[in-house]
Amino acid sequence: MVVRYLLRAIHEPVLVTLLVVVAAASRSHAQLYREIPGKHEFTGEMLVRPLQIEDWMQRGFTEEESRERHRQTAEWLVAFLDDRLLNHHARADRYRFRLREFETENVMGAFLLEQGTFRYVCPNWRLYPQSIDCTNDPYLDTQWHHKVMESCAGWQIHTNGDDDVVLTFVDFGLRRSHLDLSTLSQYRRLAYDAENQLWESDPNAILFDGINHGTPVNGCGAATGNNSIGVSGVGWTLRHRMIKTSGTVSEFFDAMWVTADVGDRVFSVQYAPDVSQDLWDDESKALVDAYDVVICVSAGNDPSLTDYRDYTYIIVVGGTELNNGVEEVWYDDANWGSQTGDMIDVMAPAKSVYSCSNANNDAYKYSTGTSFAAPLAAGLAALIWSYDPTLSGTQVRDLIFQGCVEFSGWNEDEHGHGSINVFNSLALASGELWTREPYPGTAGTTNGFKAAGGTPTATVTFYYGTATGSTSVTGCTGLNVDIDSAQVLGTATVGANGAAKYFTTVPSGWSNTTIYLQCVEIANCRKSNRVEYTFP
Repeated sequence: MVVRYLLRAIHEPVLVTLLVVVAAASRSHAQLYREIPGKHEFTGEMLVRPLQIEDWMQRGFTEEESRERHRQTAEWLVAFLDDRLLNHHARADRYRFRLREFETENVMGAFLLEQGTFRYVCPNWRLYPQSIDCTNDPYLDTQWHHKVMESCAGWQIHTNGDDDVVLTFVDFGLRRSHLDLSTLSQYRRLAYDAENQLWESDPNAILFDGINHGTPVNGCGAATGNNSIGVSGVGWTLRHRMIKTSGTVSEFFDAMWVTADVGDRVFSVQYAPDVSQDLWDDESKALVDAYDVVICVSAGNDPSLTDYRDYTYIIVVGGTELNNGVEEVWYDDANWGSQTGDMIDVMAPAKSVYSCSNANNDAYKYSTGTSFAAPLAAGLAALIWSYDPTLSGTQVRDLIFQGCVEFSGWNEDEHGHGSINVFNSLALASGELWTREPYPGTAGTTNGFKAAGGTPTATVTFYYGTATGSTSVTGCTGLNVDIDSAQVLGTATVGANGAAKYFTTVPSGWSNTTIYLQCVEIANCRKSNRVEYTFP
């Protein structure tokens, strides 16, 4: 069947070449292209681009000769592909074609490259986002903020809420029946109607007014994690409450007093503190002094407003975005972006944050604004406090601040301590040294290896091996890493945020290999957890 097709499609010299390639490919284990399920997969289509005129000229041909060779290659390719040709992108000079049943990507790629007249030949790969597989929430990959906050690494330290730590959102209300926001019998607590001063248990309470704001805010901080539904909040089982307000300052401060009186400890306020600054200072100080609470407040979405003073008793949260894989300040234009300046304490993801929607009980949506940065910071406060309920509010604040990381364009005067980091802050709260999986976790590329919870200026040594066991640590008598025949990967110095990073190119030979990773802080002779990771 293959031979009959080839006889129709191509001339005899080309047929001989292709048959040689087919025979060689059938004997060889080497492959041009290899699928990795869930990362890049074959689609039954391929892409090819002829050598360009400038390519031929670089080989010594005149411009006229180069144009003719390009024309001949294109004509040959169109004739060869016949009815398999799907389209030609003229500006990119890229051809897309499908394979037939008896053709494979590797054989076809080898044959076309053998001609020596194409710049590239490759499968039309189906690509997938970098996977976050630490929970079973189906949309976790869509939540880019968990990646930059290193939530997965943090969740290996702690995930669950505590009954005595309630995270309270001050907003417009929510869809209480959303499947990812728990129930009153589980993690959600009675909502409070601030406008009418009524608890949810009162049939006259109004707890949802149709504005799709409070529901995604609530989901950012406290959507139930690892429940096979939707997304995850910063903690998997954080206890949470909604204060439904019409938006007046006295109304939501009055409500915060009411809920603090019943034990709520963390507040996420989605109203920028850019007016009546003395009121905000005085009221937040009184709440903190009376109840030892943590209050996170959205910075605001007008980047032209930068002259507000610092606040002492609230955490003002500015917003970041992901731009070509790099975290930076969220800025769309002069009137739409994160406020920055002296009042900013920390930054958190704010643009295109994927969370719950009030459209129906299992709906989700992207939202943008510092309203979605504040609940992420508040969620981290609640998670830290749930890990150690004996901490004071000041200690929780300090752990958030200390764990922050610098980002592209970071400036202390404009962006506070930096961008919040779940892994760093929880590691510091634990008082122990932790490590995580390599990032991006791909063999043959540069990967970052990290320790968190370290002592600033100390040296951390990263170890690796292919089996569990025990290997003594040079310089630390009696201390062993939990890896057989462990080898040193490299060393790094711990920064002020307790983190140490080491970057190195992972050998391509590590592909499909399980590696065990562990690190040691030499000065204090303490070791981290051991991580098992299989490179794709």
